[in-house]
Amino acid sequence: MRKFKITLIDLLKFGHKYGVVNAFLVAMSNLYDSKIKIYLGSQKMSFKLRRGTSDVEAFKQVFIWEEYKYPVKDKVNVIIDAGANIGCASIWFSHVFNSPTIVALEPEKSNYDLMVDNTASFSNITCVNKGLWYKTANLVVENANADKWNFTLKELPPSD
Repeated sequence: MRKFKITLIDLLKFGHKYGVVNAFLVAMSNLYDSKIKIYLGSQKMSFKLRRGTSDVEAFKQVFIWEEYKYPVKDKVNVIIDAGANIGCASIWFSHVFNSPTIVALEPEKSNYDLMVDNTASFSNITCVNKGLWYKTANLVVENANADKWNFTLKELPPSD
């Protein structure tokens, strides 16, 4: 299993953006499976990261390294977050684009369940336990690893 961890550099960068207390809470979540309460701007949110999974990496990509920080000039009204994992990007989009309507799709059940919990305080985020496919089909999650990061969707044959 791949090791996911938050480094001191990650915490310093996060603390610089969101405050030392929030950085401490994120550090503690890396040690224990616990829900943390942090502020993103004026939005208070509860957030849970599962130890030993890719949750920490997803959190880092979105909130620490800001991989979704794109220069968008137009007003954004609707966002489809396909493969939303535990909801990090959906929360980021909600904050950055001033609460647009967000549909967060996540096919893997345990990621979906945690996403629902993590986004509960965001009335503009609708969570859907489905995958995005090029046609109407029944899909199944395959190869779901313990880290909750790498899995594939497979189309099931049509049932008559």
